[in-house]
Amino acid sequence: MKKILRLFIAGICVLLILKASAFGWKLFAPYIVFVEIRDSALPVNLKSHVRQLSETIGNRSVYEYEKLQQAANYIVEQFKSYGYRVEFQEYTVWGKKFKNIIAAKRGAMAPEEVIIVGAHYDSCDNPGADDNASGVAGLLELARVFSDKVSGRTIEFVAFVNEEPPFFKTEAMGSLVYTRSSKSRQKDIKAAIVLEMIGYYSTLLTLSDIR
Repeated sequence: MKKILRLFIAGICVLLILKASAFGWKLFAPYIVFVEIRDSALPVNLKSHVRQLSETIGNRSVYEYEKLQQAANYIVEQFKSYGYRVEFQEYTVWGKKFKNIIAAKRGAMAPEEVIIVGAHYDSCDNPGADDNASGVAGLLELARVFSDKVSGRTIEFVAFVNEEPPFFKTEAMGSLVYTRSSKSRQKDIKAAIVLEMIGYYSTLLTLSDIR
């Protein structure tokens, strides 16, 4: 297959979450933790996640509910393999159960303060490699990279369900369900990074080009 996923955004994502969780921005002072990451497995893993979700599983939505569940199971397995305890935020729509998937890295300095890193894992009438297997790939790899690192604030890695139609901008959007729950619990959220459509396929690139 000549099409290669261009994963140039991965480095930017890592930088953003490093700054947010390590309090690199003045807005998040006074906690400062410096972390340097050198990870040659990153581009390979990102590509693997995208292909698993888009090629192996494929279109995943309420209309192909079994595949949506397969995607959720894959995300759960990855989080657990990194050593996280996985939590679910379950709710019912159209007689079916849906769930947001949450893996938290507890902060060492201000654990009550939370930074959200999220991506939706459903798709809309297509395999969803770009929208949004690429975002989920970034989410999973950030969770992996941070699994053995110290973070100042708590980081919640969240895979949201039901972002796409027919639930887009409705009460059943997974991100809205999560947000309302967080508000009712008075969760102290300091920042959120949402990974959406961060990669795309090109026939003009080779794997050596994106390394």
